[in-house]
Amino acid sequence: MQRIHPETIGPELKHIYLVTNSGPSPLESFWVNLTIPVQTRDGEYLVYLLDRLRYQAEDGGPPRFENISPDVVSAEGHVRGLCITPEWALNPLRLNAVHRNRVEEFPKSRSLSRSFRSQLSITRYRRSVNRKMKNKKLFYLNDKHNFIDDNQPINSKDTIRNARSILHGVRKRQQEIIKCGEKVSDLGYPVCAVITCRVNGLSRGDAVRIVLRGWIWADTFFRYKISDFAIVSEANAKLEETAFGIKIDSNLTIQPLAISQNFVFEGINVSLFREIPLWPFILGSVLGLALLALLIFTMWKCGFFHRKQIYDDQFQQYPHNNNNINSNGNSINPIFIEPRKI
Repeated sequence: MQRIHPETIGPELKHIYLVTNSGPSPLESFWVNLTIPVQTRDGEYLVYLLDRLRYQAEDGGPPRFENISPDVVSAEGHVRGLCITPEWALNPLRLNAVHRNRVEEFPKSRSLSRSFRSQLSITRYRRSVNRKMKNKKLFYLNDKHNFIDDNQPINSKDTIRNARSILHGVRKRQQEIIKCGEKVSDLGYPVCAVITCRVNGLSRGDAVRIVLRGWIWADTFFRYKISDFAIVSEANAKLEETAFGIKIDSNLTIQPLAISQNFVFEGINVSLFREIPLWPFILGSVLGLALLALLIFTMWKCGFFHRKQIYDDQFQQYPHNNNNINSNGNSINPIFIEPRKI
């Protein structure tokens, strides 16, 4: 296994999803699926997920290992569930990541925020309440406190925009949004990893955290000269169809919640001019010439170019009148005035 420091890969990505149960009834278990872009179609890494991190002991003792793969933990740090990450997406190069006591910033790059949090609050109502409130679930972004009702249509782009609006000093310019299912210029559609997390029950007012950590593979963005981009992950929670052995018909899939984290690489010189392909100009010229030829042929068929030939035929038919034709081709009839006797 190759020994590396995570900072040499690139800046750290850290997304924290806080799942709470607003009650009134407890939740036995439910699932939360996380999706995050990790590679390109050509196998180039975008976000690298490590499985563990090794810490060197200051007193020279044995090293300490910390599990940094996606996991479900409580506020006290206890494991409250299980996250299953695809094997092909979790440390595929089998790197031995060693944490440094002196944290160094990744050269020529900066992350606009170390971590982002979003809270998913699930509320289950008893059947005795109004039917309109039966399937009502609320979730909001901690940083903006924007409550969203799942009965209203939700635009994922608006959710991402809300998550990004908490960043102060973000340059308002075009940037690449790397998100599952959306095409990125020069990179194509990213390959996404689906991380399935099972939460083992939540009582009323209880909360757990799902922490997603990874490192930006800076080499890919430097080679493609992408200096300003955002990595977007999504969480989709789904409740079980039964609770404590009782089938519940009001469980619905909650709308997905997205977190966006911005990154800026300052050492990339983005070209202001792009190579323009020649085929549009060649195709336009050929089509223009073809249209002009068709127009000329149509005018010729309509007799537009045969008008002078009519005058030539008349000249040949009446040759004695040719002397009375002026330079413009018009006939001249001489006028004689006969004198009268007074």
